[in-house]
Amino acid sequence: MLAVLADVILLLDKTARANAIKGVAGMRSFFYWADAIASGASAKQSLYHKIIYKITTDSEEIRLLEEALIQQGLSASLEAVSLELKKTRISGCYRNQDFGRNRRHGF
Repeated sequence: MLAVLADVILLLDKTARANAIKGVAGMRSFFYWADAIASGASAKQSLYHKIIYKITTDSEEIRLLEEALIQQGLSASLEAVSLELKKTRISGCYRNQDFGRNRRHGF
């Protein structure tokens, strides 16, 4: 799961640079996003609040970022991550290997 999130951030950063979008989302954004997902937020919905809106709030620039995600298949990968996490939550437990071991938040 973390690899998909990292791929998304790297692609968005590359796309932002290629299109002269001035915002940035880095490692801190990555950790906030992963933590939000671990806490139950939707990967796709939290993408906007934790990542995309840190890069830009311009609707045309957001469209460019969304298109890049779709073209690289990462939009579908985020959906798959969300479904897998939903299944895990329904079963009543989180697997330590999904979110890292010995987290202080109890995940």
